[in-house]
Amino acid sequence: MDSRPVNLRQRRSWVAPVLIIGAGPAGLATAACLTAKSIPYLVLEREDCSGSLWKYKTYERLHLHLPKQYCQLPLFPFPASYPTYPSCEQFIVYLENYREHFGIHPVYNTKVTLVEYFSAVGYWIVTAEEKPSYNEHVKIVRYLARSVVIATGENGDPYMPSFSGEEKFTGEISHSMTYRSGEKYEGKKVLVVGVGNTGMELALDLANFGAMPTLVARSKIHIMPRDLLGVFSTFDASLKLLKIFPMWFADKILVFLSWLTLGCTDKYNLIRPAEGPLQMKKMTGHTPVLDVGTVAKIRSGHIKVKFLNLNLNHETSAFEISI
Repeated sequence: MDSRPVNLRQRRSWVAPVLIIGAGPAGLATAACLTAKSIPYLVLEREDCSGSLWKYKTYERLHLHLPKQYCQLPLFPFPASYPTYPSCEQFIVYLENYREHFGIHPVYNTKVTLVEYFSAVGYWIVTAEEKPSYNEHVKIVRYLARSVVIATGENGDPYMPSFSGEEKFTGEISHSMTYRSGEKYEGKKVLVVGVGNTGMELALDLANFGAMPTLVARSKIHIMPRDLLGVFSTFDASLKLLKIFPMWFADKILVFLSWLTLGCTDKYNLIRPAEGPLQMKKMTGHTPVLDVGTVAKIRSGHIKVKFLNLNLNHETSAFEISI
């Protein structure tokens, strides 16, 4: 059975066992596993490349937060020469090598707009807008497939919350997806809303470039070192502890080791919830923050943290914190 994707310049319609929507890591991994089983497939991608989120919408200092053995895709490990925490650039190269190794050829610039299942015939009909280049008109294309895999990810489209006074604020408001580095913010006050992994690392980057960042924490969060005591991967330790102890006890060990490494974070307005980090992940899906140096900058006063609501002050073109 031929598992190679169909060249749409040769055929304008295709009936196949599997249609994959999205050519990011999940889509490429699905295609590779299908190739290994000799199952035909087709990959549709709305952007002009694979792994577009990593290529176009990440900040420069980004590294994987988990050890590489937990981030590699099926059937193709990271090169041995890669560090424990590969950089964004290294991960992009890895994705491209992965795609080439398995002969995956997504159909780019094709945005899926509708997915319908027709039980009478047992097929999915997928409607997409295809625009191979900026000079060409959008073409409506329909595909038939026995199965559809949605691999569009959860972070592809930015979410911008609204704030009181936003409409009159004369300063710059941007989403982290457009952030590349803190170079242009040198000497400026910058408010970073959110203390997840991205917010914490952007605040660190801003401080390193000479900006004056303030983090706004709007919920309680577990801050843990990426490496416990600077030696052991926190993620790896969590997996090993869960094999030995119940979750509640593993949580107590992790929080204690985090305290030994980072100290008490509550006094910096990084307030831990009552639930342990593993229990919180299980209950809410919220991932603990893995610190890569931000807490040290908070201790030194280069980054401020406020735990409260946000109001934008349009008169000073700055931000105002309202308790």
